[in-house]
Amino acid sequence: MNFIDAIKSAFRNYLNFSGRASRLEFWAFIIFALVAGNIITVLEGVIFHAGDLPEAGPLFAVGISIFLGPIASVFAALMIIPWVSVSTRRLHDIGRSGFWIYFGFIPPIGWLFMLIWLVREGDAGDNVYGPAPEADTPTVAA
Repeated sequence: MNFIDAIKSAFRNYLNFSGRASRLEFWAFIIFALVAGNIITVLEGVIFHAGDLPEAGPLFAVGISIFLGPIASVFAALMIIPWVSVSTRRLHDIGRSGFWIYFGFIPPIGWLFMLIWLVREGDAGDNVYGPAPEADTPTVAA
C-alpha cells in the first residue's frame, strides 16, 4: 500500500469502526487532512480577505489563521468522522479498544500517550480486532 492508497483506504472505511488500520493509513490520512485544511484555510483567507480582519493578525502571514471561513469549517466538519474512524481502527491495531480515544482529551498527558500509541508498531498477525492491515502484512519476494 502506498501513500495515496492509504488515504483512499481511510476514506473508503470512514464509517467502519471495526477492524484495524496500519500506521501508514493513519498517518497518511492525518497528513492529508492537515495539509488540505491549511491550504483551504489560506486560500479562503485570500479569497475572503482574512488578512484584513483584526483577529487574523500577524499569524496569517505564516499560514496560521484564527479565521475559519465557511469552506474550511465544512472541511473540518467533514473530517471529524473519518478521523475518529481511522483513529479507532489504529488503536485496534495495537490491541486497544477504540474507547481509549477519549483519553486524548486529557491535556497534555493524554496527548502524549495517544501519540506514543499511534506511532507504535501494530500487533504482528491477528489480534482480537481482526487480521493485520494490508500495509503491515510482509510481502515475500519470489
